[in-house]
Amino acid sequence: KSLTELPSFQSMMYRTGIGPAGIYVYNEYRLKWDSFLLGQFSRIGGMFTPYCILQYLVALRPSLKFYVSLCVGIGMFVSCLVGVYFTRPRILWATLGLFGFCWALPMRHNVKLLSHDFESVFYIGLPLVFFSLILLCLSRRFKTPPLMVGFAGVALIVFVLSSFQMSHFYDPDATQRQKVELSDATAIRRLTAEDDLIFVPFYNPDFNLRKLRYYWSRRIIHSHALTAEGFTVMNDRLETDALLTPKNERLFLYDSKKLLKAYRQAVVSGELVARSTFDVYRDERTLYYVKAPCSDADMKTKFFLHIFPIDERAIPFGYDNKVFKFQDRGLRFDDKCLASVALPHYDIARIETGPLSPAQSKERGRLEVYRQYQRVVSGEPVARSTFDVYRDERTLHYVKTPCFDEDIKTKFFLHIFPADRKELDAHRWLWGYDNDDFSWRKRGLRFDDKCLASIALPHYDIARIKTGQFYADGVRVWEAEFFLNAQSK
Repeated sequence: KSLTELPSFQSMMYRTGIGPAGIYVYNEYRLKWDSFLLGQFSRIGGMFTPYCILQYLVALRPSLKFYVSLCVGIGMFVSCLVGVYFTRPRILWATLGLFGFCWALPMRHNVKLLSHDFESVFYIGLPLVFFSLILLCLSRRFKTPPLMVGFAGVALIVFVLSSFQMSHFYDPDATQRQKVELSDATAIRRLTAEDDLIFVPFYNPDFNLRKLRYYWSRRIIHSHALTAEGFTVMNDRLETDALLTPKNERLFLYDSKKLLKAYRQAVVSGELVARSTFDVYRDERTLYYVKAPCSDADMKTKFFLHIFPIDERAIPFGYDNKVFKFQDRGLRFDDKCLASVALPHYDIARIETGPLSPAQSKERGRLEVYRQYQRVVSGEPVARSTFDVYRDERTLHYVKTPCFDEDIKTKFFLHIFPADRKELDAHRWLWGYDNDDFSWRKRGLRFDDKCLASIALPHYDIARIKTGQFYADGVRVWEAEFFLNAQSK
């Protein structure tokens, strides 16, 4: 390829604005100077504001964070310019404070189109200048060491509170998953050699091919179809002699030749339970969808799967409803497509499944919503008001009939008070409840003359819930409060 065809060269072109924005063209409105500068000053303000204060602003009202940061950013920028003017050596202070703009302004395509938070780091000179000048003024005006120690103590408290709140965003489970994934990928790398062929089901949502190519550099990774050559990596553990990494936990390496043989045997040995465009086989706790011959269009087929237990009370709504794309659960081998779906462990009475056309998908979705609505309203509401509120295990349902556009224009508030305040994140302790406000367009559905919204509740024990709707100025349209006597787990 020529130099101009290389991805690195094309990246430089749209990052500098010399070339077209490519896949980022939908963000070009952000490059308008007014929008760009407001966003940059908001980020500058965020660098000045202690994290603990920002989190309380978000808890109070999410939009406040942007506007407060914007005002702080502009104010601090002007303060730095004034302070630099009266300080010597002026050129050095100005360089420290303004060098971030020397990157952001000429490279705004990179700064704004990609919109990464770490692009703000180049403004670090501004808070350094501001707080340095403040400390210089204080040290000249107040000669008593105790006062300076007091300022240091306040700074220490702010740092401790901010660090404590930031620690709540640490996800030990996610960290552990990443460690396991890295360990699995390292084990696979040791068992494969350079130029080995590795088949990875491209459409598997658990796979990030960019990351895998980094883990297994110099290997040839493809995702077209399973063949007898090389190796296969999947996130499903299959108890077969093709498995080469039995100690792995998330990523499993298979010998492709033996795995292909195992899949062929699974189709032959499984019980044929349905014959249609896709044949359906069942093998113990797994359903297999098979089609031969198979095309790329077949791989994009969407399926519904309804699993009805013998005991309808075992699961909400009386059955399991699964909708999936064949490509998310399947792979190709020989001239066949095969997808596998694990069945639940309860006793199954019957199964309904089949492909969905776009029209069928829309109609079935409407029927599913109507069934859910009927099941919700069959119970007693926990609160009656403009909207009736129902509770089903860990879910709240908001229902109104008849329902009009005016009913769902205003925003909903949902305040969840835990039985133990320790369950709350640090930035919610002051308020004593979790705030899960929502707009109807994000959580609700409207069909026929009915409205239904469903909100998942947190998994801690809940003491009471207060909910309703409110106007933009904070005036409440309606509100309801109810207590949960029994613990919810």
